[in-house]
Amino acid sequence: MSLSITDVARRTGVPTSTLRYYDGIGLLASSGRADNGYRQYDERALDRLRFIARAKGLGCSLEEIATLLRAFDEDCGEVQAPLRDLVDGKIALAQRHVAELVALTAQLQEARHALAAETAQGPCGSECVCVDDESPQARRPLTMVQLTAAPEVSCTLGHEQMNDRIADWQAVLANVRERSPLEGGIRLTFGPDADIAEVARLARDEWACCSFFEFVLTVDGRGTALEVRAPAEAEPLLASVFGVAA
Repeated sequence: MSLSITDVARRTGVPTSTLRYYDGIGLLASSGRADNGYRQYDERALDRLRFIARAKGLGCSLEEIATLLRAFDEDCGEVQAPLRDLVDGKIALAQRHVAELVALTAQLQEARHALAAETAQGPCGSECVCVDDESPQARRPLTMVQLTAAPEVSCTLGHEQMNDRIADWQAVLANVRERSPLEGGIRLTFGPDADIAEVARLARDEWACCSFFEFVLTVDGRGTALEVRAPAEAEPLLASVFGVAA
């Protein structure tokens, strides 16, 4: 069955201008031309467009999608494997962004704490928190760094340590073989190569600075797992660090 570019646009929701662009850069090949010279497409083009939309939704660039599409009509396995690798890279990048945002939030809270101190007299200078984050006012101890607007969701870990902590979590979470939903949290079941002692250490250290998390290490017929729970307002942070249940 031949489809006009208008038919494809109607069935996929992709504008005709975008379809022409995809055709021009080789992502979407028309099956031929009608007698009036208009592009014609087959049903397979709809599958390609669904894949393009899926890959874009996962953060893939058009260049990456073009590489994946080379095997789209030949072998699905040759598409899935590199797509999986790309997604792994996107996960690592997203986790770095999470760490940076959490660290920035903590740094902003520290600055806000310092700026709330007694105002210095006279012109700004080396003793002023407006100029130097190592000024005496800025060095006043901050006992709690809020990660969200809710006061009970807070962390005492310094912002300079947050990147390392999230990197440590990602190293152990690489051995998670299943994520299951729990009420208020997630259950992480580890594979046989997981360093459970390291998991326990990280859970202990995380609770010490972020006591809104609740950790339970279980060993039963289902395997060795870490159950992580958090209040509703901390769900985005929980998902960002520990992932989402299947």
